Amino acid sequence: MDTGLGKALERFDKELPHFPDGRIDYSDADSALALGIIVLNGDKLLLVKRSREVGFYPGKWNWISGFIDEQKPLRAFVEQELYEETGISRQYFRELFFNSPITVGDDGLGKTWFIYPAVVVLASEVAPELDWEAEGYAWVIPAQLSSYETVPGVTDSIRAALAEYRAG
Repeated sequence: MDTGLGKALERFDKELPHFPDGRIDYSDADSALALGIIVLNGDKLLLVKRSREVGFYPGKWNWISGFIDEQKPLRAFVEQELYEETGISRQYFRELFFNSPITVGDDGLGKTWFIYPAVVVLASEVAPELDWEAEGYAWVIPAQLSSYETVPGVTDSIRAALAEYRAG
């Protein structure tokens, strides 16, 4: 599947400022490349409540997410974000599936998110060990998503990504 990620990342890399470590700084950009990870444990998926310390959407429920801010394979981003934010390492992965990109606009922030979803199916039950980016977590069935105050567009994005994953 050609997602166009490489070309998009090259464009952002040329146009946007960088942090001292070389990563792309999306702070003031009107669009950003991001990763969204659905973690499945049986029939439930992992939601995390964003901490008050994060820059975007504090206090909202979200899937595991992060900026795609440097050149490296998507698989490496998935493994890194999931481990950093939850302590879940690839040894617990039974399956890793990459979805088609999703575009989500947020008029409130004036930002467009180009999201590259992934589905991680766990081989066994794991209790997440959250880092500073989250202040809570819940394992929920997809039908419960609408009862959580989520990041804009995340409920529809999760449903679309799950439908694509299940369609194979």
